[in-house]
Amino acid sequence: MANNSILTGATGEFYVAAYLSALGMVVGLPRAGVPGIDLFVAMPKGGETIAIQVKTGTTTLNKVKDKYIWRIKKPIFPKNSSLWYAFVYLPAEWPKDENKPPEVFFVPSKYVESVLANTVNFWMKKTEAEKHKGYEGAKILRRELEP
Repeated sequence: MANNSILTGATGEFYVAAYLSALGMVVGLPRAGVPGIDLFVAMPKGGETIAIQVKTGTTTLNKVKDKYIWRIKKPIFPKNSSLWYAFVYLPAEWPKDENKPPEVFFVPSKYVESVLANTVNFWMKKTEAEKHKGYEGAKILRRELEP
């Protein structure tokens, strides 16, 4: 992965959009200038719409011993149940090494806010992160969307 924060962020956003689209969700990318929202997600037959803030990092930033860590500012929309975070971990070897694909974690903003109350970084122990990782996390997000 190229070491450029703008490209890293864009890679994470498009990766999450493709991932959720492949699971049958409708994903919209808002026009530039929407603070704190990178994607809108809904189901094809209606129901709720959820806003997603994508936070993307690389190996050197995000995998520390038994934790995943992302540098994050305080939430722009505090206590908003329709805001979720997608935390993306891009291994430095990807995409050249296809055996080390990105990992994505879907986390409700309430959970993120509870961690940020005590620190400036959002972090999850690997054991907790597994509950929010990939398909398992997307299933929880999908339940929030279904009518």
